[in-house]
Amino acid sequence: MDIAWFRDLSVIVLAIVVVTAVVIFAVIAVKLYRRARPIIDSIKAAAANVQEISSFVKEAVIKPIICMTTIIQGISQGIEGFTSLFKKEKEKGETDGQ
Repeated sequence: MDIAWFRDLSVIVLAIVVVTAVVIFAVIAVKLYRRARPIIDSIKAAAANVQEISSFVKEAVIKPIICMTTIIQGISQGIEGFTSLFKKEKEKGETDGQ
């Protein structure tokens, strides 16, 4: 039993330990994947529901608000433009009268 025999024995023991560790790690990984799969599926379903809800809110709430805001802004600018015509005429009349 010289040093080469102990070297070979340690290589064999190390190989057995590494293979055992890899097998245990693979088994644990598969079990975790099987447990996590339903959770991942439910998260995907929840994300799809959130996307549908946000799409509905966009169509039913946001678009009408944007349209209403645009109409109000247009009316406001129209009134402002209309009143500015009279203000200019009034200012002209005041400067002509002096």
